[in-house]
Order: sequence, then C-alpha cells, then structure tokens
Amino acid sequence: MTDYRLSVSARHCEAWVCREWILFAVLCPLFSILGCLSLATAEENLGAHILIVANGKWPDSVKIANYYAEKRNVPREQICLLECPTAETISRADFIKTIQDPIREFLETKGLLMRAASTPIRNKIRYMVLCYGVPLKVASDPKLVEAEAQRWPEQFRRNEAAIDSELALLPVEFRKTGVIRNPLYNRPNSTFAEPMNLELILVTRLDGPNAETAKALIDRALEGEAWGIHGRGYFDARGITKPGYVEGDNWIRKCHEFAKRAGFECVLDENEPIFDEGYAMTDCVLYAGWYTGSISGAPARKSFRFRPGAIAYHLHSDSGGTVRHETTCWVGPFVLRGVACTMGCVYEPYLPGSPNVAIFFERLLQGHTFAESAYASQQWLSWQTTFVGDPLYRPFAKDLGQQIAALEKAGRREVVFAYLRRINLLWNGDKRDEAMRLAREYQARLADPVLSEKIADMLCDGGDLVGAIPEYKEAARTTRDDWQAIRLHYKIADAYQKLGKDHLALQSLETILQRSPNYEGKVGLYLRMIPLAYKIGPKAKADAWKAEALKLNPSLTNNPSLRQ
Repeated sequence: MTDYRLSVSARHCEAWVCREWILFAVLCPLFSILGCLSLATAEENLGAHILIVANGKWPDSVKIANYYAEKRNVPREQICLLECPTAETISRADFIKTIQDPIREFLETKGLLMRAASTPIRNKIRYMVLCYGVPLKVASDPKLVEAEAQRWPEQFRRNEAAIDSELALLPVEFRKTGVIRNPLYNRPNSTFAEPMNLELILVTRLDGPNAETAKALIDRALEGEAWGIHGRGYFDARGITKPGYVEGDNWIRKCHEFAKRAGFECVLDENEPIFDEGYAMTDCVLYAGWYTGSISGAPARKSFRFRPGAIAYHLHSDSGGTVRHETTCWVGPFVLRGVACTMGCVYEPYLPGSPNVAIFFERLLQGHTFAESAYASQQWLSWQTTFVGDPLYRPFAKDLGQQIAALEKAGRREVVFAYLRRINLLWNGDKRDEAMRLAREYQARLADPVLSEKIADMLCDGGDLVGAIPEYKEAARTTRDDWQAIRLHYKIADAYQKLGKDHLALQSLETILQRSPNYEGKVGLYLRMIPLAYKIGPKAKADAWKAEALKLNPSLTNNPSLRQ
C-alpha cells in the first residue's frame, strides 16, 4: 500500500491530468447549462429514478433490495437481480460479464435507458443502489492494454477500480485505464437531475460487515431525515505543512469550519496522532480525520457508537479496501458503529483522487443529498472510491428551526443538541449575552448536563473560571455518560490548574479513576497526575501511579512526566 505521505508525485499527477484531461474525458458539454438547477423538491418522488441492484445468489441481498424499494417508493420493476460472484474482489472479465453488461441490458430491456449507436438519448435512472452481496472492486487486469494509456504517466496506467465508480459511467463507453474527470466535481450547484444522467449515474451501496448493518443504513437515513442530526463534530487533522499533503489537513480544517458555522459543537485536533483510545469522544454525529490504515483510537472502542444519522469519513489509501469486516479498514467498522453514510477508497487513489471531504461536508450542510454531496467531492471516476449509504439521504433538508419544532413536539431528548446549535450560532455571532440567556433558559427547563457543560464552557471562554467550575461539577454529578464525566473532570482540573489550585485539580483527575476504573486512557491520565503528585504530594501516590503507568506501557521509562 502506498502511503499518501510518500506520494509526493500526486500533486504533479493532478496538474498533468488537469492539462491533459481531454485524453480521458468523454462526458459531453451539456453539463455547462445546468448550473441554475435548484435543490430537488421534497414533493418529487426520487425513488422513481432509482435502480436497485442486488445479488440474486444471496437471499439477504434481495431482502435488502425489497426493503429499500418499500421505504423509498422505488418501483419493483426497477430491482435488478444479478447472478454475480459473492466475493468483494472480482476480475475485470467477471465484472463485465456478470455486472456491467447485465445491468445495462436490464435498463435497456425495461425501457429505462435508451441509446442510439451507444449514445444515451434517454435515461430514467439518476441513482443506483448496490445492495449487500454485490462485489466491491475490480482487480487489476494486466492483459487489458489500451493504446493511448502508454502515453500517460505511469501512476495512471492502472485499471483496477471501485465497482461503484465504474458503474457511475454505465450510460457511456469509456476507457478502463486511468481516470475520467467527473463533471459534477465541485460544481457551484451539485443538484443532480436530467439530463445529467445521460452521462452519469450516482452510485452508492448499502453494505457493511453483515446484512443486518447494511440494512440498518436505510433506517438510519430515514431517522436522520425525519429529525435532523444532532450531536458533536470531531475533526482530526495532523498539523502538517509538507507540500502535497497539507491539502489533506486543509480539507479537515474546512470541515470543522463548515460544521462550526452551522452551529455544531466541534473539536478540531491538529496534532499528528489521532484521537486516542482514551479521548472522551461522545455524542459523535460528524467525523472527519486521517491517517491510519484501519480503525483505531477513540472510534475503535468496543463501546463506541455514533449518534443517529451520523456522517463519518477517514482519509486513507484503502479506508474502503473492505467493507465487510468489523475491524479492518474504516468503512465497515464505521457502519458497524452506527453511521448513516460513509465512504472510502478500495485501492490507492493518490490524494487528488480521494474525496475532497470539505466539499462533501459543505454540500451536505447546504441541504444536498448524500449522493450529490459525495460525487461533488470526487474529482475522478472509473477510479477508487466507494460511497456507502442511501443516495437520497438528506439530513439538512429541514432548517434548524423546523428541526427544533419537530423535536419539541415529539418530546425527543436530542432537542438539547439542537438547542446547542442555536446557542452556538448566537455565541459565534458575537451575541454572547443572548446566547448565555438562552442557554440558562433552556437549562432551567431541561436540567440537562449537556447544557450545564455548555454554560461552563461559555463562562470559561469569557474568563470566568470560578463561575464555570460549579457548572462543570453539576454536569459531572448528573450525567449518566461515563465518557462525558471523564471529559468534565478533565475540564475541572484544567480550570483549577489555571487558578493555581493544583491539589483540587489532582482531586478531579483522581475522580476519573474512581468513577471509571477500567478507563482506556489510564496511561495519559497517569501522565497528568504524576507531575502534580510529585509537586504537591503525596509522593507515595506518585510512585504507585508511575509503577502502574510503566506496567501498562514500558516504553515510558524516559518520559519527562515520570521524573520527580
């Protein structure tokens, strides 16, 4: 596997493709007239424009297809059952014989796609949904030789690809070696409608480690649309400045900026390591980060679960190398842990060929569907990205006011996170007095630890540490979430240390061990407590914690925090 950090030539490849794109492009210029299209209206039955593809060899695949058709009002005659291999990876020959040609024949036989001399003249289908059991990727075929490919940079003399990305170009004939530029990439308006679908179909899949989790993607999307998505955003950059790779960090920073602008409670980490296993990542509904090969850190905890409707992406060369494994890569584990949509690359894409996650988040937050946002973020097709989730998923179709009204009427607890967004919009807009007034008004009504923590955060931000500590303590006392309590006790300790009250800071940190004796972040906690204990005593405690820390991680022998 090629590490992005070693792909220095990726930027040069991108520049070359931009100069020579005509070698690849086969998509007609009709797209240039479509920039004024508005967002799809709620009244339009987009289900009528979906083709569902299932593997007839797998009963679960067919069940998922039927369930999706029912939930999205897709005509039954638009379910295409294939007799294809069940493996995730198949040969080019098997792809053509058992997937590409049968789907095209199905569309033409049903009158859904009409072509004249291989040129599409009518296509009812805008979206294609591949159900659990349909293969994921096409293996490299060294026997496939296309003459023009020999003039291209070596990095692009490749024909392995994600099946989703190949099928996106199903209406047209195209070269299989190298990349095809995506005409939907970063368009000012990424709404997808006719006649765009004469050249492009937006393909996503309902897939995961097992049939149950793949099917759950449908219900998660419907729940996210019904109530909106509510929780916190976590964005994990790396703090790098190296040309060719800094763009990945820029994407992550922009995701944080867009989410914060929308009022979400957000964290941006710019340290090289990912959020570690002991990090108190709670109520996660938005996530973007990089760069480890398989799920690790905070999201890898067995107890970790995303909030309903969650959207997550981890940038890595093969984050989608498999989607049917619980711990390998990122896509499958994300689905297992409750996301509604995610994406990943099946083979090395180079950084410019991976999804621009900033565009993806921006479009979703603007109210576009998952498929529209995903394809607007993808520069190249016939390439390496798979998109996992319901293509019609549109979590921001309703504005915040509409979401709050619906949640209040239904008496749903997640309204507290919708209130947080409203408070943050005021606070970030320099209406701080109004934000605090509203927060206290909501807190008087709900008595919720989430709001207590927010009030304390605002007090800290305003420099009132003394006023913040009682609010943090009240939140820690009333929360039922051990991870929220851990975060709160860290915040209490930070506040006490800033006030010069180290003994109270140490007491707060000790509370974490007392409340959560099996805390996964013990080593990091010890590294916070040991210097304080050596400074103020008791030394015996510091020695005991030092011994325990070294037992858990012997490599800490020379760590400065363990010195007296």
